[in-house]
Amino acid sequence: MGEVYTMYRFMKNIAPGIVVALLLLGLSAVPTVAQDTGHVVGEVLAAEDGAALQGVNVSLVGTMHGTATDAEGRFELRNVPADEYVLEVSSVGYATIRMPVAVQAGESVTLRIELQEVAVDLDELQVVARAADRRLATSVPTEALDEQPVQDLGEGLRTLTGLNLQRRGALGLDPNVRGLTGTQVGTLVDGMRSFGAGPARMDTPLSHIDPSTVERMSVVRGPYALTLGGTLSTLDVRTRSRVPDRAFTGRLTSGFSSNRDAADVDGHIMGRTGSVFYDIGGAYRTGNDYTAGDGSSVRADFTSAEVRGRFGIEPTSTSRLTTTVSYQDQRDIAYVGRPLDAEYFETVRGTVNYRQTLSGVVQVVEAQAYAYQTLHRMTNDNKPTAEPDPDRMPPFPLDISNDTEIATVGGKTSAILQPSNGLTLDVGLEGYTAFRNATRIRARRDTGELLGEDIVWGGVRTTEVGGFVQAERAIGSADITGTARLDLVHMNPDRVSQGFLDRAETSVDALDQTDALWSTAVSTSIPLTDVLSLTAGAGTAARAPESLERYGDRMGSTRSQLGNEFMGAPSLSPERIWQSDVGLSVRRGRLDATLTGFARYHEDYITFEEAPDVPSALPMTPDEVFRYVNGEALFWGAELEASYGIARGVTLQASADYLWGRDITLDEAAYGVAPASLQLGARVQPMGEHLFLEGSLRGVTTQTRVSDTRGEAMTDGYVLGNLRLGLPLPHGLTLRGGIENLFNTTYSDHLNARNQFTRAPILEPGRSVFIRLRYAF
Repeated sequence: MGEVYTMYRFMKNIAPGIVVALLLLGLSAVPTVAQDTGHVVGEVLAAEDGAALQGVNVSLVGTMHGTATDAEGRFELRNVPADEYVLEVSSVGYATIRMPVAVQAGESVTLRIELQEVAVDLDELQVVARAADRRLATSVPTEALDEQPVQDLGEGLRTLTGLNLQRRGALGLDPNVRGLTGTQVGTLVDGMRSFGAGPARMDTPLSHIDPSTVERMSVVRGPYALTLGGTLSTLDVRTRSRVPDRAFTGRLTSGFSSNRDAADVDGHIMGRTGSVFYDIGGAYRTGNDYTAGDGSSVRADFTSAEVRGRFGIEPTSTSRLTTTVSYQDQRDIAYVGRPLDAEYFETVRGTVNYRQTLSGVVQVVEAQAYAYQTLHRMTNDNKPTAEPDPDRMPPFPLDISNDTEIATVGGKTSAILQPSNGLTLDVGLEGYTAFRNATRIRARRDTGELLGEDIVWGGVRTTEVGGFVQAERAIGSADITGTARLDLVHMNPDRVSQGFLDRAETSVDALDQTDALWSTAVSTSIPLTDVLSLTAGAGTAARAPESLERYGDRMGSTRSQLGNEFMGAPSLSPERIWQSDVGLSVRRGRLDATLTGFARYHEDYITFEEAPDVPSALPMTPDEVFRYVNGEALFWGAELEASYGIARGVTLQASADYLWGRDITLDEAAYGVAPASLQLGARVQPMGEHLFLEGSLRGVTTQTRVSDTRGEAMTDGYVLGNLRLGLPLPHGLTLRGGIENLFNTTYSDHLNARNQFTRAPILEPGRSVFIRLRYAF
C-alpha cells in the first residue's frame, strides 16, 4: 500500500498543476497567428439563389475545430495546425459537402461553398434533431464501450466526469449524476421511458440492455433535455440503429475477464434486400464471485442471455418504418448490498418507429409506440436469514420472497420545423402508463408457517402525458436554445393495507395524487475569442415522487447504504430544481479543454428522516426505519476535461470533478455526495482506430462530508491504474485487452451499499486481466 499511497500523494499535489498549466497555455493565446498554424475562412450560400445560409455546421473531420455560420453565412476556423484535412459542411435540408483542405502555416484558406437543397437524410436525422439537447451533456461513444470489459451497462459510464456509480450486487450499477440518483435521473432507451422492476432498485433501467447492442450513451447533467422528458437529469441510451447497405454483414465477439471468471459472447447479422432491412443478434454473459484487492471474496455471480431483432422498410427515399423486439433472461444474481438476491429478471420489449423527412417548413415528422414488461423474483435462499440462529430474533430459518412486475406502454410524436432561415422549432407530445405490482411473503422455512404478507407495490399505476416546444436560433455568433414543457402525472395504487395507512399516518383519500409539472430551460454557445468559447445554461424542472416514495411499506431505498426500511408518504410534493451552468472551452492548436461549473437548488427536495414509531418488518435489517419527507437542498460543483496532442497519434488526457451538497432541512451534508476525483491518461494511436495503447490513473479523495444521522459512512481515498490495448489482426479480426486495477488496490466506491449482515462496504474487484476478440464479416 505504500506504493499506492505515494502515487496518490503525487496525483493530489502535482497533477492539478499540470492541468492548470494546460489551461493557462490556452488562455495565453494572443490574436496573432502562431507560426505552425493557419486559418480556414469562408462563406456558405444556397446554390439556388445565392442567399447566405445561417447556422450551417462547418468542421474539420477528426478534429475539435468546428463552428456555425453567422447571419451573413460566414465562418472562421482559426489557429488550425498546419496539415491536410477534410472539411465537412452540413445543415438540415441541404446536401452535406466534404472537401479536402490544406492548411499552411501562417496563411489563410478562403472558401466559397454552395449547398444544394435536399430532403433530410434519414441516417442523420437523430443527431440533427436532438443536437441542442446535448449542449450541456457528455457522451460515451461506441468505441469506448468496445475497449473495456463491460458486464453491466452501468460500468460503461465510469469514465464520465460528474458521474459516479453505486454497487449493490453483481449487476445493476446505479448512476449518480452530480448527486442525483434513482428517478431523479430519467432514463430513455431508444426513446422509451424506462424503469427498473425491483422495488429496492436491484435493477436499474440500464440493467436490461446488453452492452453489445448499445451505440451511444449520453448524460445531460441538468434540466436541459426537455424534449426527452421532464426530468432533473437525463441518461439517453441509443442501441444499434445503423441501416445496412449490403445484403449480408455482421460480427461476432467473445471476451473473458480473469477476476470473477466472467465470460461473454455476442453477435449479430444484418443486411438488406431492396427497401427491406434486418438486424438480428444475441448475447450471453456469465460471471462468478470476484476477488477484491485484499484477497477477500465478494459474491457476484450472475447469468444473462438476450435475443434481439430489428426489422424495417423504407417505402420511399424519405421515410422509414422500423420495429424492434427483444427478450432478456437474467438468473441467480447475487446482491451483497440487499437483504435478498435476485432469482430472475425476465424482460420483453417492443417498439415501432416511423420517420418521414420533408423539404418544406416541416422538416421531420417522427412517431413512436412502445411497450415492455419485466417480471422479477427476489429470495433469501443464500442469505443468513435462511439459516437458524439461536442468537437472532426470530431464531428459526426464514423463507422470504418478493414477486414484482412492471409493465409500461407509451408513445411519442414530434416534428421539426424550420419556419425561417436560422430558426428551428421542435414540438412534440408524449405519454406513458406504467403498472407496478409487488408482494413480499414471509414464512418459516422449517415448517412452512406463513408469518406475513406485505403489499410493496399495491398495483400502482402511474400515467404521464406531456408536451414540449423547443426553439433554436443563431443570433450573430451565438447559438441559443430555449425549451418549455408541461407534464401531467397521475398516480394511484389499487390496494394498500390498513397497516400502511396507520404507519404512513395517512388516509385512503390521500392515495390518489395528480401533479402538474412545468419545466423550462435556455442554453447558449458563444465564441469569445479565436480560442475561447462560452457555454451557459439555466433551467428548472420537476419530478413527481416515485411510487415507493409515496406508497412503499418498509422497503429498501437507493438512499441507504445499509438497506434501511423506508415508509412512503402519499402526500409528498413534487421535487423541483433550479440550476445554472457555465462552461469555458479552450481550443488552441492541439489543446482542447473545458471547465464547467454549476449550482443547483432543490425546492421540496425529497429527503428522509427517522420514523422512530415504525417497527422494521424484516430481521437483521437496521433498526432505524426512515420516512420520506420534503425539504430543501443546495448543490454546487465543477468538472474539468482536457486533452493535448503532443505529437501525431499521441494524446494526453485529464479530467477532474468536485461536488458539494447540503441538506438544508436536516442541516447536514446531503446524502450520497461522491468525493472529488482526478484522472490522468495517455493514448498512443498511430494509425486507424483499431491500433492503440492507453494508460490511465484515477485518484479519488477521502470523503468526510457524510450524513451521520442517516448512517452514511466515511470512505478512504484510493488510486487505480488501468492499461488497455487494441490490435488489428488479419481476416477481419480485432483484439482488445488490458489490465483493470493494475495496482490491485483495495477500495470501495463511496456510494456503494454495505453488506446487509456484516455492515462492511462492498469492495470493488481487484486486479483483472481481460481480453476480447472480434470478428467482422
